[in-house]
Amino acid sequence: MSETVVELPPELTIGACRALHERLMGVLEEGRVVVLDAGSVERIDSAALQTLAAFVAGAQAGVSWRAPAACVREAAALLGLESMLALDAA
Repeated sequence: MSETVVELPPELTIGACRALHERLMGVLEEGRVVVLDAGSVERIDSAALQTLAAFVAGAQAGVSWRAPAACVREAAALLGLESMLALDAA
């Protein structure tokens, strides 16, 4: 199965959640495996993490991570979302 890479922006905060949600929903419709490239994320908040967690939970084709930035891992750990986001496998 082919994959779609979604490059996450450096500022991943509540202001970016609508655009992120729309992009992720479009990818879900493709039915492909999704690779979330989080290497350039410099700032992430709980709203963005919740958006990503909902996406990962609903993505039936599968989601993987490419180079999640330290701030992504730290914020997910702080909120106890590592497993829900499948970051423990990244």
